[in-house]
Amino acid sequence: MRRFPRFALAITSVLTLSAFNAQAGGDPRLTARLDRETREAVDAIIASARKAGVPTETLVDKALEGASKRASGSVIISVVRGWADDLRRARQALGPGSPDAEVVAGAHALRNGVQVRELERLRSARSGVRYAMALDVMNYLVNRGVPADTISPVIVDLVLASATEDQFAKFRQDVERDISGGVAAATAASLRGHGLVQQIASSATSADGGAPGSALPSVRGTTRVADPALNPTAVGAVQGASTASGAAEAPAAPRAPCPAARLLWCLFVLAVPPLGAQAPVRTRDVGFATVAYDNGLTLGALTLTETVAVERPAGALFATGLVSLFNDGRWSMQGGLTGSRFSAAIPTSGLLRPWFRSVRGELSFNTTSTAQHGFMPTLQLLGQARLHLQHDQYAVRGGAAVTRTFDGYAWRTTVLGDAGGWARVGQAVVSFTTTPMQLQYGDVLGDNEAAVSWTRGRVTYDASLGVRVGEALRGTVAWGSFTATWPLLAGTLATASVGKYPVDLIQGLPGARYAAIALRLPNGKFPALRRAARRPVLPPPPERPALPITERLALVIGPSLDSLSLREIRVWAPGIQRVELLADFTEWVPVPLIRQPDGVWRGYYHVTPGIHRVNLRLNREELDVPVNLARVKDEFTGDVGLVIVR
Repeated sequence: MRRFPRFALAITSVLTLSAFNAQAGGDPRLTARLDRETREAVDAIIASARKAGVPTETLVDKALEGASKRASGSVIISVVRGWADDLRRARQALGPGSPDAEVVAGAHALRNGVQVRELERLRSARSGVRYAMALDVMNYLVNRGVPADTISPVIVDLVLASATEDQFAKFRQDVERDISGGVAAATAASLRGHGLVQQIASSATSADGGAPGSALPSVRGTTRVADPALNPTAVGAVQGASTASGAAEAPAAPRAPCPAARLLWCLFVLAVPPLGAQAPVRTRDVGFATVAYDNGLTLGALTLTETVAVERPAGALFATGLVSLFNDGRWSMQGGLTGSRFSAAIPTSGLLRPWFRSVRGELSFNTTSTAQHGFMPTLQLLGQARLHLQHDQYAVRGGAAVTRTFDGYAWRTTVLGDAGGWARVGQAVVSFTTTPMQLQYGDVLGDNEAAVSWTRGRVTYDASLGVRVGEALRGTVAWGSFTATWPLLAGTLATASVGKYPVDLIQGLPGARYAAIALRLPNGKFPALRRAARRPVLPPPPERPALPITERLALVIGPSLDSLSLREIRVWAPGIQRVELLADFTEWVPVPLIRQPDGVWRGYYHVTPGIHRVNLRLNREELDVPVNLARVKDEFTGDVGLVIVR
């Protein structure tokens, strides 16, 4: 009879100890994953964080991730303690009423180099917008190479403009596409962000009736606004006017269009994919340029440039028109149309695989025409084929082109080569292009140009140097340029540029030195002075994301299937015998995916909206990162992939 009180005392002691451990902050998930000394230290950090009012699930997640990646106890403790400190700083900056998801995203932002004052600006906005999505986009783009001091004010401006989650998602996709196309990360984020701010401000009064964010100013080849040396349309128009004023010969009678023009147009129509489903991007540039030509003539010109661009992964269509009014009373107009068709990306193999991830083909056609006061119009038709070898941080290309040009007197044929590439060096993008050419009369020469683009704060700088070698009558010719672009109010951009460009031997236009200033009006309109009430826009139904099967290893997460955020996860891993998923939403426990008959692996898991960290284990070997995700260094021993889930 005396054994029962002892047994009851033992049970009471165990329950009391368990209750004490739970009250002290112990998490049962850590018991089987960490050794005793590490678990006690982590439990103490978590208890202290909980007492300070910060979310602790992230701390548990970091400890579990370290355990799964076989980090030492001292490393796990150090990582958890660092995150606890950052969570406290984020809570203080965002305020005690901020949801846990926003505090966690704010801690990520602080670790990525975002200043505390930027988080305090979000707190002071009081716009009613839940900005966890905004902070997740900020963190994701920082890990994609956008400087923190560039993206943080852009994100704050978008939050103050009441950007929606759909607009933030499209903004991230647009910036990623620009970066993959070779645009400097800072440049892409700055121009896309300021364009979206202006688009939101003017969407209610837009004559187009387009939805907010449907048309952003493209940064593909348009960062040098109204620059007569670097903008092909501005160069042609200003040069054409000089030719008109300096020509001594009478224009020849016009000739009938050659059969080659009809053939080129047919190929153009067949090569360019249908782009009607893509919303067009429209811009308008107004500026002034002063040009000192090689023949001694100096002119000033007011310029107006209109551009419309449609881009999609399979191709692009770009149209431009420019009108120039000169101080001697003459005028000039120029129009151009360019279309490109890209092949699907093909994974590299053999000797190329260590250096490049994929190869793509490109077929493009261009037609340009210039009309000048008192002179015959000119016309240029160009067909070009290229091959692109691509990597995340650099790319190279090579190709050839044939052009037929009517210069106002006769038709001429020119054969051109094309080779070049680009690479990211720190926060800058460096590029190089060489264009050997053989003119109709046999002269062989080559244009070589190097350029660099970088962003400091909110200003984007572009510089270039070029040299022409082999020109028969002139010898070696050099040129260069410098351009600065910065945002003004409501998404309007200003540009100032100086430089020199060489003689255009294909169209017979002279070289010159120039200085220019310009304003770019996104969507071709002046910003609205007063914001009208925004019409509600119903979000489109969720779509199953496409799995990029051209990559070596890829992962996509589908839309939510129920109220508990159950989602389909698919992985492209052909030729693999076993695929296991490790992520923060699996508590870093390797879970096997189900093999499908076409090289796809599939599973269903509860994944809440936000930014998540993911690894894959292939054939029970080392951890890997899907190629289509942003790859960053984890706090332990390797890399991890980032994915944003809506």
